[in-house]
Amino acid sequence: MVHIAADFKDLFPTYIRDSFTYSFNNTALHHSVLAASAIIVDKCQGRDMVRFHNHRQQTYQYLRQQLASGDYDAPLAAAVFWTQYMDMIYGDMDSAIKHNHGLFLVLQHLLNKQGNIWQRNTRPSIPPLCMVIWRHGIRSDIVMSPWMNGNSMAFPPILKQEEYLHRGWMEEYARVSIKEHAADWAAASFAIECFLHRACHHANSFIKHRVNGVFPTDIEAEFERIKQALI
Repeated sequence: MVHIAADFKDLFPTYIRDSFTYSFNNTALHHSVLAASAIIVDKCQGRDMVRFHNHRQQTYQYLRQQLASGDYDAPLAAAVFWTQYMDMIYGDMDSAIKHNHGLFLVLQHLLNKQGNIWQRNTRPSIPPLCMVIWRHGIRSDIVMSPWMNGNSMAFPPILKQEEYLHRGWMEEYARVSIKEHAADWAAASFAIECFLHRACHHANSFIKHRVNGVFPTDIEAEFERIKQALI
């Protein structure tokens, strides 16, 4: 399962292990991990999806219970991420999009709960695993952007001048990596993702203005301005 993000496997080698460790004490995460594992293995082996559907339904049940209790924590964020991931693998993009929105809300709640403000603290007070999951959420936004069709994306864009605020947690989480200059590689790939994510936000905001593939004159001028700025 570490290969779901090949670069993370090298840069943040403990992130899958850390996610699994949380599952010992969180039933929703326990079943979401098993559901994601089942669909990966059973699809590869051409087996039926009985195990996947069983764990998927239990995941939904326990997620609803924990959300209703207001018990927001890192294991819950991990459970929502794995739920979103299994929906993507299964091909249920509508559910995956909804769960990506839910993932952002849980992570934002954790960040606000800890009193963390990006502009004042480069090391978020939530666990680094949550920030890796945040990056997964951004990647999911990029992957699922063709299905958004003008609807809002789950994660807000990170501006170029704000990217450095994430350097602290990447350095902390990449310390155990055997890859040379791991934090630098992590920051570089993050910058590319942020750029792609901003481009997807722009594309998503413009698509609803196209009529038969053509923009109105004023929208066309704004589109060209933003396109050149991205270039």
